[in-house]
Amino acid sequence: MKIKVIVFAIFALSAFTAGAQYTGNVAYINTDTILNRIPEYVEAQKSLNSLAELYRDEIESKYKVIEQMYNSYMSSKSRMTEYQQSQKENEIIEREREVKELQNDYFGPEGVMQEKSEELLSPIRERVQQVVDKIATSNGIMLIFDTAIMQGVIYNDPSKDLSDTVLKELGL
Repeated sequence: MKIKVIVFAIFALSAFTAGAQYTGNVAYINTDTILNRIPEYVEAQKSLNSLAELYRDEIESKYKVIEQMYNSYMSSKSRMTEYQQSQKENEIIEREREVKELQNDYFGPEGVMQEKSEELLSPIRERVQQVVDKIATSNGIMLIFDTAIMQGVIYNDPSKDLSDTVLKELGL
């Protein structure tokens, strides 16, 4: 995210310092506004949220089992031999490791949620990007900013907002 902001800042600075000739060729959109008005996107988000909730509940229940194992171990530890204690501790540690792996499998950078998100949301985002590209090309726009990802925007001219134009092109 920081790299995007840095690249944006460098690009914006170079575009604005290049001269007044480019001022009419700059516009912006808000991808959050656009995506949240696309029914398929909203449904995909609901589906992803439901799946994430299911996975979180599963992981939480597994952690509760581990907590019960630990509490049971602690209450009976004084009656165990060192060997039994070691075995029980290793069992608890192994269970915790398994749950952490499962959590990574679900929510990690290459996990199920990331894959499912790409599968459901990428086609919609690509469709929006194609429309933005088409609008920019047909209107001679050199630069379109996304106010949804920009930090520190303190002013934007509503006449330069292409979000409604993108939505119209998408048939919404």
